[in-house]
Amino acid sequence: MSMSSSPSEVSDLPSSQFSNPDSLSVTSRAFFERSYFKMFLSIVYSAFALFCLALCSQVSGLSKDAQELSKVNTGDDSKDYTDGYTSLSSGYGFAAFFFFVAFVLALAAACHISPIISGSKNEAQTLKNPMELPSN
Repeated sequence: MSMSSSPSEVSDLPSSQFSNPDSLSVTSRAFFERSYFKMFLSIVYSAFALFCLALCSQVSGLSKDAQELSKVNTGDDSKDYTDGYTSLSSGYGFAAFFFFVAFVLALAAACHISPIISGSKNEAQTLKNPMELPSN
């Protein structure tokens, strides 16, 4: 048994079910490329959403740390330190809120753009198996 095999032996699918994107018509190829780009953009928005969630977590921890430091009395200047750390804690909390809002918006955009989640049946199918679109 040889290790090399012809393409007809490898694929069990009939030629009508599998199509190479290079052999599609212009409109079908454009539809395939548009669906592929939408999937890529959905992944980029999802990655940005996770990045925003990580930043939200980071500044939330910094806010909690500044809040704890504001409770520590350090001597004569304790009022100045308390006010400074309280302001810092409030600023980090404000940033955490907007990072969370950015996370929600980016995740919603990723779901809205995704051809698998909110796309048409043809978009989801053409990503798995490039096919010629039916003509009207």
